[in-house]
Amino acid sequence: MKIGFLASPTLFQRTGGLQNQVRSTLNALLEEGVDARLANPYEESLGVYDILHVFSAINGTFRFVQYGREIGVPAVVSAVVQIEFSPSLVRRKKLAERLTQRITRYEARTSFGESRTALTLADRVIALGRSEADTLSDAYDVDPARIGIIPNGVDARFFDATPDFFVQQTGLQPGFAFVPGNVSDYKGQLRLIEALAEDDVPIVLAGNCTGENQAYLERCLELGGTRTRYLGALTPDDPLLASAYAAAGVTVLPSVGEVAPNVITESLAAGTPAVVTRLNALDLDEGTGRFSQIEPGNRRAIRSAVLEMLRAPAPPEACAAAVANRRWDAIARRINAIYRDLV
Repeated sequence: MKIGFLASPTLFQRTGGLQNQVRSTLNALLEEGVDARLANPYEESLGVYDILHVFSAINGTFRFVQYGREIGVPAVVSAVVQIEFSPSLVRRKKLAERLTQRITRYEARTSFGESRTALTLADRVIALGRSEADTLSDAYDVDPARIGIIPNGVDARFFDATPDFFVQQTGLQPGFAFVPGNVSDYKGQLRLIEALAEDDVPIVLAGNCTGENQAYLERCLELGGTRTRYLGALTPDDPLLASAYAAAGVTVLPSVGEVAPNVITESLAAGTPAVVTRLNALDLDEGTGRFSQIEPGNRRAIRSAVLEMLRAPAPPEACAAAVANRRWDAIARRINAIYRDLV
């Protein structure tokens, strides 16, 4: 059984959670003995694969699913869609799709329509959590029987992380608020800094910052002053990242919205509690002192949740226990079961 991974052609031109998901899924499947690889549609026929695994139903990936159906190769789609569509917004998106096709005589599609095509034509769809699965069926009309819920995995190194390396490399002491992720208004670093403006809480930022967001980063550092430190971009396998999680007092992701951010499960694995926007599909229990969800634009709620985690954190063992069943080897076996069901 040969599995071909496919995604947007520009996926690996930047860093982020989806890129990490693709690489980690591939490596975990290889460890399980699955013949999986990144397919190259520019130089090889997709017909050499037994299954196409398409990551994210955006940026034209519906074409891979369509073509797979034409040549008789089943497709699995890891959806990675934004959740929290209101019924009225879904109706407007579907109306916009119908009108666009009618006006252009079916020569143009909306991005929503393209995603819906990928998801409804796929033989199986993988959702990262119950909230995403509900969005797939309610907004994109995916048959619930074809949806499997499998979260992203967590690498073993995060469970073994300690703060020592981070302290040695940075000189910073443990107990800070850690914000890993691409620097942007969408991710909300500035909202956290504003929320904690009157509190003596050190803040550490880490993540890629493109040219268009450089001014945003400068605002963050200006407002944060001496209590805020930017480490630059850290790759998922950088030992400084795992150690930073272990050194932090709380990991915070006050984004506008997320699907199932790796940084939250990685932080918990390292024994550090986390605060995240409520718009996510993580399916984690809000255990006392280990995981909290907040309205992303509510600075008062952000401050309250962060200070509560710092004052009364759960023991590291309790944090790690929340994601103990998400190690990559277990996740790979569940994905492989979906493949085997198709062939």
